[in-house]
Amino acid sequence: MDAENPSPDPVSPEAPRSRRRHWLLRWLSSVFWLLIVALLFRWLVLEAFVISSASMEGTLLAGDWILVSKWSYGPRSPSALSVPFAHQKIGHTQWPAYFSLEKWGFSVGRWRFGRVRHNDVLLFNDPADRQHPVEHRSPFVKRCVGLPGDTLEIRQARVYANRQLLPAPEKRQFRYFLQARKPINPAFFARFGIRQDLIKKKGKEWHYTTYATPEAAQSFKILQKVGLIKGFTRQEQAAEEFDSTLYPQTGRQTGNADHYGPVVVPQRGMKIPLSANNLAWYGPLILNFELGPRQKAEIRDETLYLNGQALREHTFQQDYYFVLGDHHHVSWDSRYWGFVPDSHLIGKAWLVWLSLDKSKKWGQGKMRWHRLGRVR
Repeated sequence: MDAENPSPDPVSPEAPRSRRRHWLLRWLSSVFWLLIVALLFRWLVLEAFVISSASMEGTLLAGDWILVSKWSYGPRSPSALSVPFAHQKIGHTQWPAYFSLEKWGFSVGRWRFGRVRHNDVLLFNDPADRQHPVEHRSPFVKRCVGLPGDTLEIRQARVYANRQLLPAPEKRQFRYFLQARKPINPAFFARFGIRQDLIKKKGKEWHYTTYATPEAAQSFKILQKVGLIKGFTRQEQAAEEFDSTLYPQTGRQTGNADHYGPVVVPQRGMKIPLSANNLAWYGPLILNFELGPRQKAEIRDETLYLNGQALREHTFQQDYYFVLGDHHHVSWDSRYWGFVPDSHLIGKAWLVWLSLDKSKKWGQGKMRWHRLGRVR
């Protein structure tokens, strides 16, 4: 071999394998840091949810995909070690997606950046859930009508906070009953954004149960003028009617869905004497959200016992909120299960970024373009 033109060193068979290993490590590192950034963004700034119920029609419809602002009120500290992007179970298995820290004394805190205001649309975890850590309880979406410290009352389906009438949401819906002489074309309801729920034929009449905003319900006058319907009425319960399904289910509530309260929404630092009447409203909050996991408490003979001692007063450790659904007559909300603790508050519904009508196919109106935009 020519000494002036030496041949190159032979390539080691380990070199390609080393390059592949190096590329794989760089790729895994990139994925890892991308996942960390995504989790931090989801925890601190925005998180996506999909609406599955009709309780907020027509502000939010089933099939609306929304972005929820965590930044509006501040993110929460976790009370569980969780599998990323999992809810209660891992995939389709029965394995839990978390390891709860609550039994070790960890409780949910919040880095407060802003305050909830009247008529904010809130996303929060189900306060009635006792099986999972707070952040793994099912998410609900409702409108806040009662702030901490407010005296809240509902009269004739109108909401009052501190004796001041709150402005009604623009798209709030009620249940209306129609008596028709002939069947009504469904296209009429679709034109005015009215949902028909139930149709019954009684003799020669057709009875319709519909849901509409007060403005959309004015369209019924068109049917009345042409003689198609005999009349229409909005469901409204009298003040003396009693609904035993309302909160608190103790016999001390004397109202109904259209006439409720007055009741004071608990506020952090508010001290109350514990009477039989107060315990009906606030006892469940103290037992479920105010005391630590190692404290033993029970309500017996209309008295709250803490670690075996009768408790005569209580100072609230966190704020609470009273929420309603915009679909007034079909919403399961604070009227039925009570107050939302601040620890359960996820954030503020901010933007509808996608809306799909499950009853339609692609190319036939499945994508509801007109739904995209800010949540109000």
